Amino acid sequence: LATETKLTLALHLFAPLAFLPLRRPALALLAIPGFFFTLLTTNYPHTLSIHFQYTSYWVPWLFAGVVLALRSYRQGELSVLRYRAALGAMVLGVFFQSFVFGALLQHHTFVGGFGRVPFQITPQERERAATMNRLVAQIPRTASVAATDHEAAHTSTRIDSYTLLVANGDADYLLVRRQDLGGEERANAQQALNHHPYGLVDSGNDLFLFKKNYKSPGTAQAMRILNLHPAHEGADEP
Repeated sequence: LATETKLTLALHLFAPLAFLPLRRPALALLAIPGFFFTLLTTNYPHTLSIHFQYTSYWVPWLFAGVVLALRSYRQGELSVLRYRAALGAMVLGVFFQSFVFGALLQHHTFVGGFGRVPFQITPQERERAATMNRLVAQIPRTASVAATDHEAAHTSTRIDSYTLLVANGDADYLLVRRQDLGGEERANAQQALNHHPYGLVDSGNDLFLFKKNYKSPGTAQAMRILNLHPAHEGADEP
C-alpha cells in the first residue's frame, strides 16, 4: 500500500470530496469494494489509474458516503455552518478535478484508457470506420472471429468473438489492423496461421480481413505487409 501511485489514486478519489467519506469511521466501510479491487492489486498499473474503468468500484460508494456525511453535519451545534463549509469545499474540489481531468468542462486534456481522447472525428477516421463496417458486414453472424484489441469491439456482439490480445480462438475469421498488430496479438495471429490456412477476403485503410480455409491472390502480399508468416499456402475458395 505504501507506494506513490496508490497514494495518488487515493488523493484523486478523496481530495475532491473534501475527504467527507472518511470523516466518519462507519462511512469508511463504504470504501471496501474499491480498496479491494484497486489498492490491493499488484503489478497491474491500470487499476491504479483514474483513466480506466476501475474507478467505478469507488464512485457509487464514495458519493453515498458524501450524502451520509453531509446529512450528519446537519445535526448538532453549528450544523448550518459545518454543512455549508463541507458542501462548499466539496463543490470546489469536484469542479477543479473535473476541469483538469474530466471531459465535460473542457476537451483538451481528457485521457481515456491509454491515450488522450480528441473529441473530434477526422475525415480519415470516417473513411476507416466505413471500411470497418464493410469488412464486418462480410463476416457471417454465426461465424467466429478474432480481432486485434481495438477492432474486437466491432465484432463483440457475436457469440464467438475473441481479442487477439488474449487468444485466437481457432476463429473462422481474423480481423486485424496493422498498427495494432504487435506483441501478444501478433503471436496469437501467427499461432492461428500455424494451425490453419487463411486467405485475404478484403482490406483497406490498414485493416485486413482473413478467412480460414480460403484462398485469394492478395493473401501473400497482405501477409508481407503485416509481417506474418503462414505455415500453409491456403485452401481453394469453397
